[in-house]
Amino acid sequence: NQARKTRLAQDGIIVLNNHGEGYFSKGWIFSDEYMFDHQQLMAQVSSLKVTRVKGVVRTEKGSYSFNKAGSDFSCNKISSAKESRIELIDSNESALNKVTFVPL
Repeated sequence: NQARKTRLAQDGIIVLNNHGEGYFSKGWIFSDEYMFDHQQLMAQVSSLKVTRVKGVVRTEKGSYSFNKAGSDFSCNKISSAKESRIELIDSNESALNKVTFVPL
């Protein structure tokens, strides 16, 4: 299990990469200055072809938690999120590296 962390403090974004037990993960932490377009983000997440996607995000419609594993997708409104966090998990590292998330 080796974690690599890239800090982009000037941008308010932290990117995390990890691998272990045959899987790779890539995660993003977006500071509270960032907000996502709810409809656009949910469409992107539901279309991703990775083993799992999970996150807690701040959107213009409020804060939401989401989880996608295979074809099962759930999204729930939550009281609030201090920051947005998104994590992808898959056995193919190159698939993860092709994904980016663009806040508003």
